[in-house]
Amino acid sequence: MDEVKYRIKFTKTGEAKWISHLDLARYLERSFRRAGLPIAYSNGFSPHPRISFGQALSVGVESQAEYVDVTFNVEQTIEEIQSRLLKAMSKAVKVLDVIKLGSESKKLGKVLRYADYQILIITENSNIELIKSRINSSTYLTSEGIKITSEERGNLSLEKINTADQDNGRLVVTVRTPVNLSPKNILKEVESLVAAEDVSIDITRIAQWSKSKERILDPIESK
Repeated sequence: MDEVKYRIKFTKTGEAKWISHLDLARYLERSFRRAGLPIAYSNGFSPHPRISFGQALSVGVESQAEYVDVTFNVEQTIEEIQSRLLKAMSKAVKVLDVIKLGSESKKLGKVLRYADYQILIITENSNIELIKSRINSSTYLTSEGIKITSEERGNLSLEKINTADQDNGRLVVTVRTPVNLSPKNILKEVESLVAAEDVSIDITRIAQWSKSKERILDPIESK
C-alpha cells in the first residue's frame, strides 16, 4: 500500500474549546474513521494511528487555525477528504483546508514557529482609554519583557503587539508569540493590567505560522 500524508487546517471553537488536547486527538481519530478515511497505523504490539499535532492549545481557548498531519493507507483527493470530514465533524471543529505532503516534509512540531492571539476586552464603563494606555505601556508585552517560566522552552521573545482603537467599550489586542508560549501567560498579564476594572476578557488563537528563510508562511503552505 502507498501511504500518503496530508496536512489539515481546522477550527476549534464554541464548546470544542473545552476539549483537552488528548480528547481532541481521540475525536479526530473517530472522525477519520466515521468519514471512511483509511488511517495508517504504526507497527508493533500496540499500533497507533499515524496522526501528529503541533503545540497543544490551552483548554478554554478558541482557535481559528489548528493543524494536524495524518497518514492514509490509500491516496485520497483533497475534495474527497474535505467532503467526507464535513459530514463527519461538528461545526465547532471545521476543516478549512487540506494539502498533500511530500515524503520529505517536516513534522508539524518542526514547522510551527509563531502563533497570533487576539484578546478581546469588553467594558461598559468609560475607562477603555485607561486600559489601552496600560496595555501599550506594559513592559511584559514587549520583546524585552516576556518572562520565561520553567515549563517553557526556547526563545520566548514577543514578535509584535497591536492595539485596535476602541469601539463602544471594546478593545482588541493582537499578539504574535513563539508557538510554545502559552496564551494563558499573556492572558494573566492582561488580567493584571485590568484587575481593578469591570471587564470581560476572551482570547482566540487566530493564526499559526511557519518560517522559510525570511518568509512567514501558513503551515498549510509548508509542504
